[in-house]
Amino acid sequence: MKKTSLLIVAGLLLTGCSTAANVAAGIKKKYSQDEVASKFAAFFSGSYSIESTVYNGYLKETFKVKDMVSSNAKANVVYDSDDNIVSYTSIVSKNGFAVEEYISLSNTIETRSFSSSPVSFKDNYGSPLSKVAGSSASIGKYFDVKANEDETYTYTANAQGLAKASSIFGSFFAFYGDVFNWDSKTVQESIDSLSITSDVEGNPAKMSFVKIKKDRFGGLKESFDSTLSAIENVPSIPTVTSSDDETTKNALKTSLELLGEKVKGANFTQTVKHPYLDESDLNGVYHNYYCYDENGFGAMLCDIPWYSAEYGKTYIGAAYSSFYGYYMCGVSPEADYSGITSNQYFDSVLDFIPQIDILSNEFFTYNAKKGEYVFDLDKFYFDDYTFSFDILNCLFGLVDPCADKFGYYLSDTADYAMNFHYLSIKIDEAGLPVFTLNYEDSRGDAISAVTSFGEFDTTDLSTNKDLKDAFAILIGE
Repeated sequence: MKKTSLLIVAGLLLTGCSTAANVAAGIKKKYSQDEVASKFAAFFSGSYSIESTVYNGYLKETFKVKDMVSSNAKANVVYDSDDNIVSYTSIVSKNGFAVEEYISLSNTIETRSFSSSPVSFKDNYGSPLSKVAGSSASIGKYFDVKANEDETYTYTANAQGLAKASSIFGSFFAFYGDVFNWDSKTVQESIDSLSITSDVEGNPAKMSFVKIKKDRFGGLKESFDSTLSAIENVPSIPTVTSSDDETTKNALKTSLELLGEKVKGANFTQTVKHPYLDESDLNGVYHNYYCYDENGFGAMLCDIPWYSAEYGKTYIGAAYSSFYGYYMCGVSPEADYSGITSNQYFDSVLDFIPQIDILSNEFFTYNAKKGEYVFDLDKFYFDDYTFSFDILNCLFGLVDPCADKFGYYLSDTADYAMNFHYLSIKIDEAGLPVFTLNYEDSRGDAISAVTSFGEFDTTDLSTNKDLKDAFAILIGE
């Protein structure tokens, strides 16, 4: 059957010709070209999903991706070969500006800005096709349209359409196999071979295009083959629900809440077993001593001795000053000297102690054989830098020198990156959680750090044989 190419202008009608004269010979059209154009344009002006198979020719790898977009939200979901989600990004419009949704350590949906400068949601994350296919006029301007024998339509972007779409697609569709460093002066992105197929009514069903990135040294291509579907709205990112029964989950919740309340008294001892200290005088264990009274006066000190060429043996922690408030400090008893080690200050002890009460029990699954609750961070696709930092804040607070200053828990000390594998909890005889953080360190070694809490309301640095002199200096005695 012969196919006829159609020139689409203002509602798919050729000027001066009847609708019947513009259909392929022998095809019985159920819908007029006006109706088809209206359906096509309305689709890209509404909410829709784009499910794509993305092939990277250089890496010879295939990615499965789902993008969802509406007037006020965009989501991008990437899957592995077994259809497990490996990343999930959600951008929403807040007063017209783009903010990112994320899952907090409390298992709630929060938002954060991308930068200090506002970013327009519509211009950067809105529908990638609304400006090239969101009206009958734009369809006629940017596409060549062909009526197929099965009564479907194929819309192929012309040179003008490709130029227009390239600027929009660049910010909407990521390069999933981009592992290269690009020359900033010559790098540019574009698209090629953009084609969309609609059904007999004009509803878009399929799309394909090639995304190109190149600079003066070479280039990269990724081909997208996509299925298009209308949706009611873009869903918010999913929170986590544990598969454990309520009794099992509540046992962990009770334990976390109990410890959360106890550490708020700001008088306790945290014990950390860490392999970095196996060969030290501390025999693989360090302590953070929080010694504050009911009025918040006192200090926190870690018992790892650090050494200064100028001041000798030095301990790090947090002290109080009526001028600064609470601040990170270093104190050298042999030199009778103390000083500020950070420009970060706190109004309250509660601002820097371990934030145990922010950790949700829903992240954990109980392993009956080991008698422990496990949070598998390798499979948690929201474990970005912020989430990992919150885990450190939860377990160690903001003034533990090993977590805050010396990179004990980093996988990359240059980029300040973390690579946590799992967080497990066992409940001790007192009903309190004991935490094990398993992660990869900057040397690529697998590390397990175990931390527990005790000596609530009885921690006294003034009687600690190693730290009493340092404590006395900090409190002005």
